[in-house]
Amino acid sequence: MPDNEIEDPLFGRPNGKRMELAQAPLTGVVAQVRFPEIFSIQKKEFVAQFQELIRGSYPLANTQAAVSVQVGDGNAPSLKQTTTWRFSDAKQEWTISLGPSFLAFQTKKYTNRVDFTNRLRDVFVAMAETVNPAVVTRTGIRYVNQIKSPQMAILRDLFRAEIGSFSSSGLKEHIEHSLTEALCNTAEGKLLLRWGLMPPGASHDLGLLAPIDEKSWIFDLDGFSDHLVPLPFDPEATTKLVYELATRINTVFYWAANQKLVDTFGGKEA
Repeated sequence: MPDNEIEDPLFGRPNGKRMELAQAPLTGVVAQVRFPEIFSIQKKEFVAQFQELIRGSYPLANTQAAVSVQVGDGNAPSLKQTTTWRFSDAKQEWTISLGPSFLAFQTKKYTNRVDFTNRLRDVFVAMAETVNPAVVTRTGIRYVNQIKSPQMAILRDLFRAEIGSFSSSGLKEHIEHSLTEALCNTAEGKLLLRWGLMPPGASHDLGLLAPIDEKSWIFDLDGFSDHLVPLPFDPEATTKLVYELATRINTVFYWAANQKLVDTFGGKEA
């Protein structure tokens, strides 16, 4: 059953149950940690140590360059190029992105948060043994869901009215694009919620939501904790926090869901 009856989904204690959807409408899940910039990550010989530890599970490697404009101290603007290293499994369903100040772990084949965080812990262990950031300044995990045909026909029955917004009203057929955003405090940090209608060919984040040739409805849940006092980087403690953030997202998702959604997408307690 969905957690509609929970009084406070943002601060209330989760009931300990794990709800899974056999045909979840997820398009992607990504966890990320941020840390003070490590200049050596730009060097191939430095990152090679990290690659050797993960290469058995993530054998594919490539780089992505980005250029940014640096302005400050009264000097003329300058261009700064940074390299992000990307490592994927053979099927390219799981991807690690390592940049000078972050590590992200993303998948298109999410099953449950136990499996996800177990895989993430292995990446963190490799990171601790090689890159070894002393502290982390931000920890987060994000889930992007997309409802499309044929479930769009019953959209108003899938979510409670507070989340449905215009999607639950008679105006739905006439709206081309509608996106609502809410930043909430939670027991673990913050949760940024985005939901609304997307026109054909549109995406609010190409990295997690590929455009499709039909109207759809998205529900994006981004849970994170900004560490004003940086936390020591520890694989176990960092994994535990990611799991707690994911559990909060799970609680909020099933608070927002009606029983119709659980039945439609094959929900079960795990």
